[in-house]
Amino acid sequence: MLEAPNKRVLVDLIHLMLEEKNDGRADQICLELVQFWIGLAGLEANHEVPRYSQSGLVLSPDMAGNCAFGLTRTRRYLTAVYQSVSALLRDQSDNLPVRVLYPGCGPYGILVLPLLVLFSAKQLIVDMIDYHAASIRSLKQIMHILGLDDRIQCAEGDALDYQIPNTQMPDLIVSELLLPGLEKEGHVAINEHLLKQAPEAILIPEKIDISLCFVDPETEFNQHESMKNRLCLGLVFSMNRNSLLAADSNSDLMEGRIVNVPEYLEPKWIPCLFTHIQLCEGLALKEYENGLTTPIVYALPKSFHKANTLVFSYNKGFMPGLLCSAVLS
Repeated sequence: MLEAPNKRVLVDLIHLMLEEKNDGRADQICLELVQFWIGLAGLEANHEVPRYSQSGLVLSPDMAGNCAFGLTRTRRYLTAVYQSVSALLRDQSDNLPVRVLYPGCGPYGILVLPLLVLFSAKQLIVDMIDYHAASIRSLKQIMHILGLDDRIQCAEGDALDYQIPNTQMPDLIVSELLLPGLEKEGHVAINEHLLKQAPEAILIPEKIDISLCFVDPETEFNQHESMKNRLCLGLVFSMNRNSLLAADSNSDLMEGRIVNVPEYLEPKWIPCLFTHIQLCEGLALKEYENGLTTPIVYALPKSFHKANTLVFSYNKGFMPGLLCSAVLS
């Protein structure tokens, strides 16, 4: 078990990070927190390669663990979870602890588990799901060192197979099983699967919007260029509570949006997907703030120049991603 003075360091780091308003200083504090946290894990290096399951791409424990160093992402998630748990505790009248379900938690559970030191066992408990046994072992070691073994329950396997026990219905579902443009990973399908079992649960992120813009690559991807030359066609897909609950569980497809094709496009413009991640009210990950929100080039149908509209849908099955058809109306 971690000695009290060292646990105090952890508590102080989290409080400092949550209270710091300057993004640069907050990221530096978050880096210290991440380094402290992963030092508890003792995760053995492994050379697993990403694999595909029924829910899409599954990162290796090493790759999932490295995501912790996306500092803006990590601290904003922690802040969103902290604010949501605190609000739930204020609103709950049954005196039961807030229960968080965290699929795809990786070897560190970094987006939720550090907050356990700020809340008592009567306030917060966490259920974890991860595909890899190595990640589960790492999580259990961290919790044992902190003396928090009784605050988590771990399930190994694909989150799409997970059935929430009636006695463990979550108040909050926290996940980050995604890449830019909601490509490849199973974030949408897994959130649908879990939310339909616990429809009253709060989602973090509460919304992920994908928009299509034509961009000038000379300005868009030049970090020294402040003026971006874009033609934005608008929102093409949104994952949120309503769209997940309305999705057909027997179909791999979810309905997207329809956008008009411009009459004229500059020859040098290329189509890109922009990802906006709304974690909770007042907290978001915006374009270029993290790898998850860096625009990605998107291949439109070859016939799109002859079309009037582009019709989008989302494949939440094997090899998840945005689909597009060009329609001449």
